[in-house]
Amino acid sequence: MKKLRSLVEKIQRKEIPLTQEAVRNEIRDILGVRIVTSFIDDVYMLKEHIEQREDIRMIRVKDYIQDPKMSGYKSLHLIVETQVILSNEIIWVPAEIQIRTSAMDFWASTDHKLNYKYQGETIPEDAQKQLIELAKASSLMDKEMSRLRTKLLAN
Repeated sequence: MKKLRSLVEKIQRKEIPLTQEAVRNEIRDILGVRIVTSFIDDVYMLKEHIEQREDIRMIRVKDYIQDPKMSGYKSLHLIVETQVILSNEIIWVPAEIQIRTSAMDFWASTDHKLNYKYQGETIPEDAQKQLIELAKASSLMDKEMSRLRTKLLAN
């Protein structure tokens, strides 16, 4: 669950009116889960599985694996509504599911820790370039591991 401070900062940054309806419509990641897999193919297999569930509605897909962010960040983000059964009603709650490989998760976690120091400031350009190069190396490792998996399972 998103921490209150983070939620308030996002509401202020996006200039969202402080009403339940506005926040519900504009902030889709108050609840979230991250799933870490070993292989890229597993990311998309899980997406297909989630799409087939009756208790989850897919709202939007953000595929940062096929279209990485400028920083090099990769992950598959599913914006969903999930069914919550209460004693007297069923409600649909917005949530975000992030699915990524171990290599993507390591890069994203480390990038976040390094960037946290520079919150509100610009990270030095040489460090930004190095992070992008490390993201490319991480992506290459994912691809090679997938090739190795295919090779080993084919025999």
